[in-house]
Amino acid sequence: MYDLVKKSLFLMSPENAHDFAFFMGEKIQSSDFLFSKFKKSFPLKEIKPVEIFGLKFPNPVGLAAGFDKNARIVPLLDQLGFGFVEVGTVTPLAQEGNPKPRLFRHPESHQILNRMGFNNYGMEALAKNIESHKKKYQLQSPLGVNLGKNKITSAEDALSDYVKLASGLKDHGDYFVVNVSSPNTPGLRDLQESAFLLKTAEELKKILQKPVLVKLAADLENSDLDSLVIDINKSDFDGLILCNTTIDKSNSSWAKDLGPGGISGRVLRLRSREMLMLAKARSTKPIISVGGVDSADEVQWRLDKGASLVQVYSELIFQGPYFVQSILQNLK
Repeated sequence: MYDLVKKSLFLMSPENAHDFAFFMGEKIQSSDFLFSKFKKSFPLKEIKPVEIFGLKFPNPVGLAAGFDKNARIVPLLDQLGFGFVEVGTVTPLAQEGNPKPRLFRHPESHQILNRMGFNNYGMEALAKNIESHKKKYQLQSPLGVNLGKNKITSAEDALSDYVKLASGLKDHGDYFVVNVSSPNTPGLRDLQESAFLLKTAEELKKILQKPVLVKLAADLENSDLDSLVIDINKSDFDGLILCNTTIDKSNSSWAKDLGPGGISGRVLRLRSREMLMLAKARSTKPIISVGGVDSADEVQWRLDKGASLVQVYSELIFQGPYFVQSILQNLK
């Protein structure tokens, strides 16, 4: 059935299709009758449960940040079967993001290029949405919140943005992620250095009595990744997320004339796998592996190689809402 819906959605621009899907999702979510019918279509949830960070995950497959930036349809996503959902990236102040067009897809290679630029409603709106959901729905899975700095905030003041977010959202997430790896906010990736990260972890743990993770970029040199992972392993961070999008277009000829942005999808698989194995050899911290995950076999491969949890994003676009159920049904 999704193949028919997908044809219509893919006639729209990617961002318009995303907005339309969210419009429909909110309609279903706001109707007790429709939401009840929706829930019955996605029965699988507790498969290979995981307990880490002091949290219980009904299964190891989560939704990566970037899909639901403002926590608009968390209850609906929770029902798809995800073992956890990560919202954001959220910034202290609302911001529009980069000029459109800023989202591009390539169905043939299952790749997406985005230069969204942390477009979001800001932390107060995110908190309000999460509060509203928790009053009406019983969420079955942990909720992660991905934190980023505003574009107008200088690198020198970046820590203050992460502190503001932790203070304002401490009661709204089950775990938190420091995002210093998006390529679409100028200077953000420059914060991927030990001194800043260790100080950030120290300050956030003073505020948050909850797990704090850090998400790193796919484009780090292996030597830089190696030293960062060693330092993070001795820090107050509770875990790592590997990895964010790549700016490398060498395997994405379709995107060469589309301008800057981060590429996600199957093209990230080998790099994401490599980063997982490199980090696992250097760190005792739990790792969430993301990038190029498109099947139960791939999820299982990541788990077998030491990932505690796995996240997906792009394949939800290409394979549709039953993608998670398919993975759960076929996990060993």
